Amino acid sequence: MKPVAFALILSALPATAQESVDPKTELQAIVVHLQKIEAAMKIIEAMPDSADKTALNDGLQSALQVVAACNASAEKMRAAAGPEFTVGDQIDGLTLLRGRKFDKVTITALDAAAVTVSHPGGIIRILISDLSPEWQARFAYDPAAAAVAVASYEARQAPVRAAAAQRAAANQERVMSQTVDMAITPEVTAKIQAAAREKWAGDFSMQKYEIEKQSEAYLSLIRMKKVGDVPADVIQAAFDKWGDDFNMVVYEIEKQMTSRRSLVK
Repeated sequence: MKPVAFALILSALPATAQESVDPKTELQAIVVHLQKIEAAMKIIEAMPDSADKTALNDGLQSALQVVAACNASAEKMRAAAGPEFTVGDQIDGLTLLRGRKFDKVTITALDAAAVTVSHPGGIIRILISDLSPEWQARFAYDPAAAAVAVASYEARQAPVRAAAAQRAAANQERVMSQTVDMAITPEVTAKIQAAAREKWAGDFSMQKYEIEKQSEAYLSLIRMKKVGDVPADVIQAAFDKWGDDFNMVVYEIEKQMTSRRSLVK
């Protein structure tokens, strides 16, 4: 009678697969065979040294060959079956080659080259080649297919990036234009400084204060003109009354507009 452990090994050997068997079903069967062989090998290792154990060497070697063959078949089956995951699947964590781990992720996009996931820290697109070998296998990573996917992704992103660059340039141009429009010209600056020196001769502290006050008022006048919510006749009347005293011009405009709004009510 054959030893119990040897019988276990023989029972663990997979039957010849039929072509009609579904790849995923065959993959599951291979996993079961591997588990049985592992159990048989543990029994053999636990047995005391004896003639009976020596007689199992041939069976053990056969089992090891089956393990290697099953592992190779399992990898082929896994690749044929495709990735284990699809969009919407949740994973406890993804581990990168460098050791970084993303916990509690949800797959939002997936192709041959990368997986995009949402996680507590945001959303990130991870190249499958940057994942650990275990995760690469689970995503059925194929470098050739990944290269094609990367090229396709870059082609799709090119017009998106170009449009973003155009928008950024337009925004920058608009900001620069507004900055120029809002700038005080050298002529106005010279006029403000001259008036401050004349008004506060010898008092440099008050000259500085006057220049800052008048400059701020002038910028307010520019903003009023750009916004266009103050009638031109009100602005002109204020200038006629106060001339180049921009601070008083602004004060006059605000006073007149306050009175005007109260009359409209």
